[in-house]
Amino acid sequence: MSVESFGARLRRLRSERGITQSEFAIALSVSTAAVCSWEQDRSRPKVSRIRAIAALLSLSTAELLTSGPTGQLHEKLAQSREEIARIAGTTPEKVRIIIEV
Repeated sequence: MSVESFGARLRRLRSERGITQSEFAIALSVSTAAVCSWEQDRSRPKVSRIRAIAALLSLSTAELLTSGPTGQLHEKLAQSREEIARIAGTTPEKVRIIIEV
């Protein structure tokens, strides 16, 4: 099983929603060339743009950034937040985990 690149995943998710590159670019206030570059894996959007992309596609950032099933990822993140919070003496809601892909 091959891993889908970020660009391929972005292109697939955008297309599945029937959004053109041009419409996508306008919604994100970027150029169509930027969207094309992302989808061809020549560049990556900034973190703040990733959040906007996920929102536009009605996904969590984890769903956008991970290829394959996200159920296991969400479960593992929740478990990790709880464990880190317990050790740090805080609540899981105050624990942020960032995944850079």
